[in-house]
Amino acid sequence: MLFSQLCAYFEKIQDNPSQIHKINILAELFGKCKTDEIENIVMLCLANVFLSNPEKELGISSNLIAETISKAFCIKKKIIMNEWQKTGDLGITAQNLFFKKTQKMLFSSKISICDVVANLQKFAIIEGKNAQLKKIQIISSLFGSCTGLEAKYLSKIIIGNLRIGISEGIIKEAILTGFFTNILWKNMLLQKRDKKQVFEEIFELKNTNIIIEKKIIDFLKKKKNFDLFKKNNKIKLLEKKEIKDFFYKNSFFKKKNKIDFCISGETEFGNELKNKIEKKIDTSFQATNNLALIAKIAKQEGEFGLNKLDMKLFCPIKVMLAQKAQSFEDAFERVGIPSAIEYKYDGIRMQIHKNKDKIQIYTRKLENITKQFPEIEHAIKKNILCENCVIEGEAVGIDANTKKYIPFQYISQRIKRKYRIKELSEKFPVVLHIFDITYFAGKSMLLEKFSKRRKLLEKIIKQNNALLIAKQLITSSIKDAKEFYKLALKDNQEGVMIKNLNSPYIPGSRVGTMLKLKPILDTLDLVIVGAEYGKGKRKGYLSSFLLACKDEKTGEFKTIGKLGTGLKEKQEQGTTFMDLSNLIKEDILMQTDLSVFVKPKIVVEVAYEEMQKSTNYESGYALRFPRFIQIRPDKDASDINTIKDIELLKKLS
Repeated sequence: MLFSQLCAYFEKIQDNPSQIHKINILAELFGKCKTDEIENIVMLCLANVFLSNPEKELGISSNLIAETISKAFCIKKKIIMNEWQKTGDLGITAQNLFFKKTQKMLFSSKISICDVVANLQKFAIIEGKNAQLKKIQIISSLFGSCTGLEAKYLSKIIIGNLRIGISEGIIKEAILTGFFTNILWKNMLLQKRDKKQVFEEIFELKNTNIIIEKKIIDFLKKKKNFDLFKKNNKIKLLEKKEIKDFFYKNSFFKKKNKIDFCISGETEFGNELKNKIEKKIDTSFQATNNLALIAKIAKQEGEFGLNKLDMKLFCPIKVMLAQKAQSFEDAFERVGIPSAIEYKYDGIRMQIHKNKDKIQIYTRKLENITKQFPEIEHAIKKNILCENCVIEGEAVGIDANTKKYIPFQYISQRIKRKYRIKELSEKFPVVLHIFDITYFAGKSMLLEKFSKRRKLLEKIIKQNNALLIAKQLITSSIKDAKEFYKLALKDNQEGVMIKNLNSPYIPGSRVGTMLKLKPILDTLDLVIVGAEYGKGKRKGYLSSFLLACKDEKTGEFKTIGKLGTGLKEKQEQGTTFMDLSNLIKEDILMQTDLSVFVKPKIVVEVAYEEMQKSTNYESGYALRFPRFIQIRPDKDASDINTIKDIELLKKLS
């Protein structure tokens, strides 16, 4: 498939941004493309050519992007930056400048989606002598072969955000719609989409195979155009039990069962059928963290292929996240009793893969940090009594002299370090507190109860000063839980986790079966998307930072407030304005005299006093008196709090 064809689909989505339209357009795209193309297509839809290798990223600066467009279009870099400032969108800038190119490439050729993915992946691994020049040549060559529309979307893919609202959730729905029987029910048929009721859309179908539950046929017969609908399509009437037998014994895979739609009379039954196949996709995604692979397998084999997908060693998955609890009374009501109460450690969350003596340590951003924590690697080799496993824990810093726990920021600096690791590990040693296991003896443990996973940890871990199992209390008593909580705070930890003993492990989800309780002001994990330069003693440094949360429906980042307090003036006091300014430099996408727009990459933990509804920010909310707590280099922008989280916190406050 040519890249221009893919860009045409992107334009269709941009022209009609409704969620159902996006799903249908992508489903059509996935259906028409070749099987060996779909992985590349999904990666480009998500503007991420490293879905199978989350450790890698393009790492391209705004300066380098401007250089490449300048070289490809033979336009001065200053003109590019000025245009960028006007539009605020690199893609639109590239498209506008395409028509101002001072010369055309003599031998320009059409580029395929495979060309785009291969060149971007090649770009990311170039190192050594003349690396910068080679990188510019690769990207400028791509731009040189682009049309204006292709230049628009190539720019957006390079930045890492198409800005047309294609999220992981939309991709999953498109896979469901494209390759599996679409399940509808009576109440859904009466809903409106684009000024039409759904049944009116269905009645426009032609040459389609449809199963209809017998109990709903009288309802449909009364609708206008039903006779034409019946004439234009092949319809099979079945009882509820016959429908269930058909799908459960046969397949939901359209290529095999030859059924495009199934219309049920009951919402509950319709949801049961839809959830059956949705769960297959969700479970596959949780185990692989790779939607491109899932799309390919779904297109080839349907749910039979998805059933074969499972966790693999050294392919890190997204971690399970906790919701907030207001009190133990609230927590016990939501989680159930008895509950497991555990220390909430103030450290770096680690996902550790072990196969014999090979150890790999990943952050919750799925970055490989094995080299930065050699003492953890050594402790795992010596004290985990199994051949292969994947465990999770929190590495907490210890003061070398007092042997007391120290705050997260002291050890977070080790995450990005390449040198002086030994010196830092001696100055700030860590203890790994293990709290979960997701893979053991060649099998996934994701669906096992938490209580069973915990017992397995106790069986295979030889505890010592470097490796401990998380402190735990199983109780139904509010009084005992509060005493345990006080003990956690006395030990300089953040608070406690409250866990349902029967819950499975659900990667990438903020689940209600695992809650956190902390005494400090409410905090949020947000991403920096912009900043303004300061005045006076802060002149030359960024001093006001625009924060964003995530729209879980579209995957877009929505602004929620500006941060200017909590950062320090002097280095010895903590993270300074200069520190954060320097960190942001490589991620600046556009700059005016006083402000910059930033690639959504740097995650910060922010405290606040109150949350208010607001029309000033895209999220619909504003934080009152936000205050910087710390940078979270262990967290990815995809992990930050969502608008749904914000709404829940607002409701609970």
